[in-house]
Amino acid sequence: MNTIKIKFINIDEQKSDLIIALLSDMPVQGFDYEELHLQAYFLENDFHEEQIQARLKELEVEFSKEIIATKNWNEEWENNFNPIFINDEIAIKAPFHDKINGVKHVINIMPKMSFGTGHHATTQLMLQMMSSMKFENKSVFDFGCGTGVLSIYAEIKNATSVLGIDNDEWSVENAIENYKMNDCHKIEISNQSIETIDKKFDIILANIQLNILVQYKEKLKELLSPSGIILLSGVLVSDEAQLRQAFEASQFQLIERAQIKEWIALKMINQI
Repeated sequence: MNTIKIKFINIDEQKSDLIIALLSDMPVQGFDYEELHLQAYFLENDFHEEQIQARLKELEVEFSKEIIATKNWNEEWENNFNPIFINDEIAIKAPFHDKINGVKHVINIMPKMSFGTGHHATTQLMLQMMSSMKFENKSVFDFGCGTGVLSIYAEIKNATSVLGIDNDEWSVENAIENYKMNDCHKIEISNQSIETIDKKFDIILANIQLNILVQYKEKLKELLSPSGIILLSGVLVSDEAQLRQAFEASQFQLIERAQIKEWIALKMINQI
């Protein structure tokens, strides 16, 4: 199936974050931002220009659109995906990039149309928080795994097992491709519903939209072991109070907060 790329020009990072927030609960397949240019990608059957314009009306922004044939998708990412560095801990690169030295861990990602290349602030926040945590002998649940980058990093940090789920079949296929590329053997990726999961996890990673976090907070609590840790992101500063109130009402306690520009991440502990 072809992909529709919409492109916004002369967009600063703050406005880019607002556009991403407004479009993120639509069936968008990915975003790419660099040097005042924001691009969003939709499968052709999921692209509804009038809905997008209505969402963005108050921002007074314009965009162009382009059809990308399926066979050109890898070329599109090669032209737009640059390596990302998280301090001296992690480098996220694509297989077509040159070898990277000087960091502890290198993760190879072929992002295609999945969210989680490391470019977005929320992915960076999650990786930064994960970098200071111990994963040895821990079971991990990655809720909305996208490219699988968080699951891959959890295995790199010696998690005992990792389950990643995503409701987008393309993301599941992409995540499986990526964890094989990184020689991972402890990760299970599927498109199963969170409602069907009935095991406990020591750590939950949830970089996903606010409404989904709030909707499934009780299920996330059910899945998290007593005194287990959950990392939450995908949320703007303006929505932080709503997120905290929802999870604190379910007996989660905040133990760490991080912010990059307009985006935040919270580390919370499951109080029983």
